[in-house]
Amino acid sequence: MYIHICIYIYIYVYIYIYIYIYIYTDFLQSFCIYTHIDCFGTSYKPHSRGYITTAPHDERCQGNPNAPIQWDNNAKIANFLAAKAMAASRGQSIRGAHSVRKPKDMLVSAYCYHHRGKEFGSPIAPWPEIMAMGPEEGMMALWPLMSFIIQDMVNLYRDTTAEEMFHVRFEEIAPSSEGFDKVVQGLFHFLFAPMVSEADLQRAWQAAKVEDLNVDPNFTNAIADDGHGNDDECLRAGQEAMMRLDPRLVQQLKDWQALLGYTTENWPDPIIG
Repeated sequence: MYIHICIYIYIYVYIYIYIYIYIYTDFLQSFCIYTHIDCFGTSYKPHSRGYITTAPHDERCQGNPNAPIQWDNNAKIANFLAAKAMAASRGQSIRGAHSVRKPKDMLVSAYCYHHRGKEFGSPIAPWPEIMAMGPEEGMMALWPLMSFIIQDMVNLYRDTTAEEMFHVRFEEIAPSSEGFDKVVQGLFHFLFAPMVSEADLQRAWQAAKVEDLNVDPNFTNAIADDGHGNDDECLRAGQEAMMRLDPRLVQQLKDWQALLGYTTENWPDPIIG
């Protein structure tokens, strides 16, 4: 899912929200829609590319650096540092959030996702060839661009502080409602407390529950209802195939996993789909 979202709400901090495909993009998109629109009154302009803006015309965040709440689908440390500098020039601090997932799981998930034809034409994959490729060939075809995406994620995790960046881990938010609620509440408090009242934060949290697929995996109005989930059998077969790839590539995935704060003691640990 490729999304550019701008939300124009003037508060006393800059907020940057980053996503990575094959993680939990739909929740963070819904975070913007359900909390800021339904709860906080921001207007929403539907657009095929996923814009959210109060402007009367199509806008992109990178063209509006003064917007104090930014959504950036190109999650690069340089983008964050530019936003941080903009905030500092106005005497403001910055708070950001981005999603994190085990790199090996991202690569396997990317293969399974595009192999079944999702996001046909995406530049991440060769089309239509990816749909006929086995997991080893398919992951190698995805590797050139996926490796850049993963490195960007690692850079943002490694080169920001706990005071300025909240890490939304897929492995914590996706498997259970308890995990979902804990992460969402932590995210909202990190970004908005104490500027937003506790009552409004609770309303935002309740609104975001629509994206908890553990509650209702068939909820048809959820943004996540676009087939982002992958088949468990494909994920298992993909991980087995991943271990047969070039040992240097496999070691890179393992090293990245460690840099992101995950254990590698039981490598390769079971994939969480």
